[in-house]
Amino acid sequence: MTYINKNYTQKIDNQILSKYSGFSISYQNKIFKHYYGITPLIYLNDFRLRKAKSLLLMHPDWQIQQVGEAVGLIDISRFIQQFRKTFGLTPNQFRKYR
Repeated sequence: MTYINKNYTQKIDNQILSKYSGFSISYQNKIFKHYYGITPLIYLNDFRLRKAKSLLLMHPDWQIQQVGEAVGLIDISRFIQQFRKTFGLTPNQFRKYR
């Protein structure tokens, strides 16, 4: 979790986490899910989206793409889709109604 929290802006996948943790991918996912109830990549995505939410409020002048890139979500379409799925609003709608 510490690695994810510090490096969320970088490319992170199961192989990278496995190298960092020293465990196999399946074991690391099993242990992480046991303690936190979700897999590491789901945690990473949720963490990035929470950070994006904060950035949308802190930087109203930033483009949506800038916000996505700042949290490691480079694909703008996927970022908007995931944001909407998680929070029920697109990033622009969130910014507008907050």
